[in-house]
Amino acid sequence: MAGKSKDFKELLKQQKASHGRQKMMQQFKKEIESGDDKALVLMEPEGYEKISDVIIQFLQPYVVKLRSPKEYEKLLVIGILAWNASLMAPSEREEMIKDVASKGMGNGDKETLQAMREIVNELIERKQKHFPDIKRYITNYKLKQTGKDFHLSIVSSLSMDDDET
Repeated sequence: MAGKSKDFKELLKQQKASHGRQKMMQQFKKEIESGDDKALVLMEPEGYEKISDVIIQFLQPYVVKLRSPKEYEKLLVIGILAWNASLMAPSEREEMIKDVASKGMGNGDKETLQAMREIVNELIERKQKHFPDIKRYITNYKLKQTGKDFHLSIVSSLSMDDDET
């Protein structure tokens, strides 16, 4: 009997967490759709992988080295930069990386900038090797700490290939 009670509590906990995630997603969708771009947001469109799950998988080898939520957020920003850069022509890619590095790390020393560029290039290679068929730009994200874990919501474009069909 005690086992069933424990299972029931776990089920309620999962349902509450799921409801919280759904509420957060709806709020995030509303924020995006009411922005300047008036973008249409499709939540988990049929036939597409859930991009937040893909990005978590993409960054997984680096997550084990992190010690704080702030470091996780920094990795996420660098990961999104690398992901989007990987979808560009090499000349545009280099310009984007330079631009973001100078704006985001304006006070960074040469060593810090070089280390960031190396990580970005490593992530670009990882994206091209392990996720070559996913060609969706990440346009926005929201990261929320939920206890010991995080919930990641991502807004992305649909595949660039869809425009050509």
